[in-house]
Parts: sequence; C-alpha cells; structure tokens
Amino acid sequence: MDKGQVKPLTNPLQKKHRLWAEIDLDRLVHNYQKARSLAATGKIMPVIKAGAYGHGAVQTALTLRAAGADFFAVATPEEALQLRRHGLDCDILLLGVSPVSHLSSLAEAGVTLCVPDIGTARMIQETLGSRPVNVHIKFDTGMTRLGLPFEDAVKSAAEIADNLHVTGLFTHFASADDRSEDRFTRDQFDQFDRICRELNALGLRQTVKHSANSAALIAHPYSHLDYARPGLMLYGYSPCDTPNLQPVLSLYTSVMQLHTVPAGATVSYGRTWTAERESVIATVPVGYADGLSRALSGSGMTMLIGGRRAPLVGRVCMDYCALDVTGVPGVEQGGLVTVLGDGIDASEHARLSGTIPWEILCSIGRRVPRIYQKGGKIVEEINDLDRL
Repeated sequence: MDKGQVKPLTNPLQKKHRLWAEIDLDRLVHNYQKARSLAATGKIMPVIKAGAYGHGAVQTALTLRAAGADFFAVATPEEALQLRRHGLDCDILLLGVSPVSHLSSLAEAGVTLCVPDIGTARMIQETLGSRPVNVHIKFDTGMTRLGLPFEDAVKSAAEIADNLHVTGLFTHFASADDRSEDRFTRDQFDQFDRICRELNALGLRQTVKHSANSAALIAHPYSHLDYARPGLMLYGYSPCDTPNLQPVLSLYTSVMQLHTVPAGATVSYGRTWTAERESVIATVPVGYADGLSRALSGSGMTMLIGGRRAPLVGRVCMDYCALDVTGVPGVEQGGLVTVLGDGIDASEHARLSGTIPWEILCSIGRRVPRIYQKGGKIVEEINDLDRL
C-alpha cells in the first residue's frame, strides 16, 4: 500500500480551521480504477454509506460517477435521497430496509429497494400499490443479519417476484477477509449460486447478481458476478494484501499551546501520564468528538510534527489531546500537526486502538471540515456546521 499523502495546503487552511480533513479525489479515482481492474466484469457498485466512510457521500459519488460508476449502494433512505437531491442520475441500491414513511419518496426518486423477507415485500406492496419500484432480494447465506434463509429462499423469492419487480439478487459474506475462513466463504457463495440457478430455472432470469465486498473482490474472484460491491478499498485501505491503493483522506491540525513542564508533572484527565524529565507538551485541538478514539490513550500512538513523530501522552479528551514534543526541533505555536497522512494511516490507528480502519474513518466527526482536492488544488470545501 502506498502510504504517502499529498502535502497539505497549510497556510490558508491553518488560518481558517482548528482541524480539517483533506480528501484527494485523484486518489479516490485511482482506487476505483484498481477495483475495476480486479473485477471479472469490470463493473463496480461503490458502497458509499456512512458519508462514504467519512469522506463525504455526495462528492465521492459524483466523482466516481464521472469516472464511470453506474450503480451505487447506500445504507439508509436519507443517504439515497441526498444523492438524488445532488444530481446523481444512475441506479442507487438501498442495502437496508426502509421505514414505511420513506417508501413513496424512494419510489419517486427511482431508488432500488432491498427485500430481505416476505414481511418487507408485503409492506412495500401495500404502501406503494401499483406504483413502480425495483427491488433486489437479499439472501442470508451465513451472515445471519438480513436476508431470506437458505431453507426457503427459492419459494419465498418466487413469491416476492410474483408481486414486485425484482431486478437483482444478492448476499453478503461474513468473513471474506479471513483466509482461514475460505471454506465458509465458498460455502456462502455456493448457497447463493444454487439459489440463483433454481430461480433462473423458474424464470427469474433478467436479474443483476452481486456478492463480492472489497475482500471478496480481492481474494475470491469466483464471487464477482455482475457487479462487485467494494467499500473500504475505494478509500485506500485493504482487508487483504492489495498493492497500489492510496489513502484518500488526510487529517491535519495545529499546535494550540506549548507547555514546558518539570519532571513529575502529569498530563490530562486521570493523571495517567507523568513526565520523567523536564518536557515540552503540545496541546493539539483534536479529540474523541472529532474521531480520535479515547482508546488511543496510552497506546503508543504518534502524530507528525516538525517532520518527526511525537507520542500522544495522557488521555484523549473530547476536544484536545497532548503530544510530547521534547527534543523535536522547530515546534512552535500554530505549527502543523499531521494526525492521518504522510505515512500515518487509519490501519495504524485501528491496530493501536483495537478496532478496524472502517471505524476510524467513519468516526471522523461532522464538525471536521472536508477539503476536496483535485490535481493538487482545492475544488470544494464542505463544513457541515455551516449548513445547520
């Protein structure tokens, strides 16, 4: 994985923001093209739920649409309708189940609905009546979350197809990123393949089939089918060993205050860190409300400052944290701090805090402005708090 990041446009942004995320749209397109090159059909259904994993759903979707994507997946009705309001003109699949209150709006917007059970199918039919809507039926082949169970999948899917316009069939893998679980992943796919073949024999032929998430796209090529559904790899991270992905998001802030403290001084809540010598402590305005997990406290996490890694000391607060910059040359109030970028990535934060890179990226809060770059230049700046 290429862990390098574009250099921040420091001067105007540091004067404007306490903390900001830079989104490199060229890197996003690079990762999309890499995913397409792996897919058997070359067709990708980008997963842009949760604000495109913290990167911004609208900007991500429009960029990938311009790059050739023609089908997107989201998790909630609000996410789908947001994309329609901002002009996304291609297919959108809702991966979850919509409440009744959104069904009419989704149908009017041409959003494809997920049907994981007979009850949902009846709710859609009763609510929409004869109004047209496309649906994809989801099958539970081992995730045990949403979907028709294998035992009565064909019978139930046939009943759904009698009453709704079925345009797709799909399932989701539970552990495609774990090579020790390859047999289970293959069993999941084989169940799904059997269901699709039996439905085909019953006449349900003209349907899109999809099952491969990022890990399956990389490690299980038999699962690619008509579309692959990558999420994480689009943003530069791989659940498997995939070269040439580029992290799309960098996170920067500045030194807010410097303290020279004597040996024996303690830092932050709970006094969990004590200076062993006279130390220089930098207060940095990023905390768990911004996505810097409190679990990183005492983990050995570092940030880049003055071109060197400085360790996090004491507990992460809601809005602040502290770095030990003793001996780091050139550190001054207002100096640039790299939280993510330039070799520090979300996988590192995940390892140190005992979680996964998905959570690190999705946790970057709404109050962190997103600065979109293309060709090394700022093309858009989004601050959600300005919109409230």
